Amino acid sequence: MITKQTIFSCAELADSIRTFLTADTLLLDIETTGLSAARHFIYCIGCSYLSPDKSDSITVQLFFAEKQEQEAELLAALTTLLQTHKRIITFNGNSFDLPFLKKRYEINHIKHPFSDTQSVDLYREACHLKNLIQLPDYKQKSIETFLGCFREDSYTGKELITQYLLYNENPTEELLHNLLLHNGEDVRGMYDLLTMLCYSDFLSGNFQIETAVLSSTDQIYYCDITLSVSYVFPQKVTVVLPEASLMLQGKEALISFPVHHGSLRHYFADYKNYYYLPEEQTIIHKSLGSCVDPDHREKATKQNCYLEKTCHYLTHSVPDKCSYLRKDYSDTATYFEFSKVTAVPNESLHFPDTQLKQLLSLILSEASPALSIYLHKALLLDRKFIVIY
Repeated sequence: MITKQTIFSCAELADSIRTFLTADTLLLDIETTGLSAARHFIYCIGCSYLSPDKSDSITVQLFFAEKQEQEAELLAALTTLLQTHKRIITFNGNSFDLPFLKKRYEINHIKHPFSDTQSVDLYREACHLKNLIQLPDYKQKSIETFLGCFREDSYTGKELITQYLLYNENPTEELLHNLLLHNGEDVRGMYDLLTMLCYSDFLSGNFQIETAVLSSTDQIYYCDITLSVSYVFPQKVTVVLPEASLMLQGKEALISFPVHHGSLRHYFADYKNYYYLPEEQTIIHKSLGSCVDPDHREKATKQNCYLEKTCHYLTHSVPDKCSYLRKDYSDTATYFEFSKVTAVPNESLHFPDTQLKQLLSLILSEASPALSIYLHKALLLDRKFIVIY
């Protein structure tokens, strides 16, 4: 077995990913001779972790099997590392690396060390962001290109299988260099991919609400909500959603909604307690209705038990069962009313914090439906939402 170890400074990492690294974190990637764990074997395991004996540095270790008989040595080396590293970060590891490893441990009659570990799969995290970040595909190299990271290695894992078979027949330094370079850059590249967690972290509700102001463009008014985060987004992202636009850049997010003005109806759930007055097209509570001529009143229904009001509002197409404002009874959209709006650009807007959070939840859930449940929980728990406008 060949072991290669390199150490680099944490200063080379983006500040935003350091919060995702802990002393028990292990970045893991494997190279195999095929896709079937029953018929193929692992010829290289790459690992990386915070160096225990050197402050502010990262260790990358590659374990390379020159022949199949050395696979058990690779597995033993990984077992040793996992005694002190219980949080595993992979790329597509939940679907490939970890199941493959468990099968190879079984075939080599070695107990696998994953029973008490936790796994973070960066591929799955990236796939959750498809509505926010649209790429041709979500392979590791494609995400690295989006992040502005480029590698020396030009081979795919499939192409390297042929190179490994050639190495078995005739070992050369060039072939060994290619094989180790690919695995090493896969592991090293995962540090860059960790910055994608900034987007996931934001969409799960980890931000502060800074300002909500009114802006105007061509006599169309918008509600611009500025959010702040504690890290720097790795790349600027702009996405147009059905009822809003979202831009992430630097340490801020800007969400912009068109502001509407018109009449909405407030429907009352306790309609049986009201009379409807057809001539006035309004309602009156039964406690006051006794003074109205019975010929000029009728029992209110779900459809006509409402009061109409003119206001400024935002709208969203996602239904909200708790919303009391509608354009008509069959309307299923969600409306958010402003308590005060004047046609003054950059005016601060005020409406209940709960409504603002609900609005953000709907919009950000569109950007990542897979993360909507986490954002909803964050809202319920009031997690890290600090309104300071």
